[in-house]
Amino acid sequence: MHSHSDLLAVTDSTRDMSSSLRRNDRFGGHPTMAFAYGLGGLLLFPLRFGASTVLLDRFTPESMIQSIRD
Repeated sequence: MHSHSDLLAVTDSTRDMSSSLRRNDRFGGHPTMAFAYGLGGLLLFPLRFGASTVLLDRFTPESMIQSIRD
């Protein structure tokens, strides 16, 4: 179980690597939120830096390419 401050610590501990993230950035991918990459890459980092996440109902390579185009 994680506390709210643990979630902030994840993003703040990598601030040097994520300092280029901006509000108009969009995140996307196919890992589930229960997986560490999904939690960090699709939820924590976008929320911490004010960016957005594009979630697909069903991931396929074609739907991801269309999402990037859109």
